[in-house]
Amino acid sequence: MRTLNDTIRRLWPSLIGEPNKYVRRSATGRQNESLRGAWASHYADRGMLLVTLAWLVLRYREWTRIELRPPILYEPRVWIGDLVFPVLPDPMIFYALLAVAGALTVVGLARPRWFVARIALAISILLVSAPGAGFGHVEHTAHLLFLAHIYSMFRPLGKPRDADEADSRARGYSWFLLGLLAVYTASGLWKVVDLTIRDVLKPGLTWLDARAMLATSIASMRGVDLPMVVPQFVERTAWMFPVGYVALTLIFSASFIAAFRRPFLLIVVPTIVLFHILNAVVMYVLFVFTIFVAILVLSPYDLLVPRVRRHLVPVRSTHFDGRGHAARYEVRYENDDVDTFGGFYAYRERLRRRSTLAAAGLYYPGLGWLVSRILEFAHRKAGTTT
Repeated sequence: MRTLNDTIRRLWPSLIGEPNKYVRRSATGRQNESLRGAWASHYADRGMLLVTLAWLVLRYREWTRIELRPPILYEPRVWIGDLVFPVLPDPMIFYALLAVAGALTVVGLARPRWFVARIALAISILLVSAPGAGFGHVEHTAHLLFLAHIYSMFRPLGKPRDADEADSRARGYSWFLLGLLAVYTASGLWKVVDLTIRDVLKPGLTWLDARAMLATSIASMRGVDLPMVVPQFVERTAWMFPVGYVALTLIFSASFIAAFRRPFLLIVVPTIVLFHILNAVVMYVLFVFTIFVAILVLSPYDLLVPRVRRHLVPVRSTHFDGRGHAARYEVRYENDDVDTFGGFYAYRERLRRRSTLAAAGLYYPGLGWLVSRILEFAHRKAGTTT
């Protein structure tokens, strides 16, 4: 019976978008990719801890408002709050929790490999958020931050010291990203259901109707004294909201694949940021701090931080030959190891070497398979004709 590891090993070429039929990476090529992932993991962890410090400051400010409310209104809404804080905690207890969480965050920055400290930090983050939920305030920003801390308990952290560590950190980082991006994939798939099944089973106002945006804006702004200028502008431009909604749905549904194809993060992360900006500006759904969490936790640091390149084996030369299905692209490293790419993947890799951002969209799931089938068909037809 095939084990989980065997299944993952079999599916890995498809997950990373490099099927064995078309892509042959040398030991050096695989090592470079592992180093990229390992260093991206390290910087993402630094970003997560920095945004955690800012989040703790916001929790302190929130507490200064919470403690002014009548304790009789306190009603735990989440299991951790009901278990640990059945009644509103004493201010000194909450301040002590904040101090512990802050100290553990600093420890994580200084000693990322201290596993026990990371477990304690994840628990303290959950405890710090519990009192606010007792007054009906569910921190949507913290959903992403909570998951990041919880998943970090199960992945190796710190700078990679050798090739084996780089490989384990890169793979751990891929699964870490998958856990976080699955939230947005679920959101995208829910939108697909909303666009199809829901419309069939329960006809009425759907997100493809610009009036849905206006209705949500009105509902959201009941507690916010803001003008309706931007929502009214978008509502008058009838095509803007439905088209944007479909585009977000397509990108969010595929966002999980960016966990294994980091160039695609250059599209997914800006989309997440844009989504939350539009929520705030157009529909007054104010998840503003989520933007900073997404940027600091999900950014493809190996593509953005020039320092990462110093740890890679340099490329000596590249060579492109042929066209269509017969296209071949070779990347030769200074130690004479060679990576080879064929067909669609030859074009994509050549473009990625020139501009990762320009090639990012070519990592969309299914696109490589589709274009490769088209190129194969054209190649066979040309051969039959001649």
